[in-house]
Amino acid sequence: MHNTFPFPETSAAILDDIREGAEAISAARAQSRGSLADLYEPLATPPALLTAHAKLDRAVDAAFGRRMLRTDADRLALIFERYEALVASNQLFPPAPRQRRRRAT
Repeated sequence: MHNTFPFPETSAAILDDIREGAEAISAARAQSRGSLADLYEPLATPPALLTAHAKLDRAVDAAFGRRMLRTDADRLALIFERYEALVASNQLFPPAPRQRRRRAT
């Protein structure tokens, strides 16, 4: 199975930051009550959840070689640019590794 999210090669430190950001979001959600719809109500999102999302945004921005993209639209544009480049260079779906044949005994 292939993951089609056009994530760039990045350092272990940035991957750790992304993992920590995702864990912070999960922890902030667990501390709050209500459904996801309640948690992401624009005027009622808990501050800890907003902070956790900002941390993850910074880590993903760093993975793409950018610092502090201003909006989600900027992030999406960058992701789609990378996706299009991978499709154009036939790198999105690399060929499956060849399997060795076993010799009959």
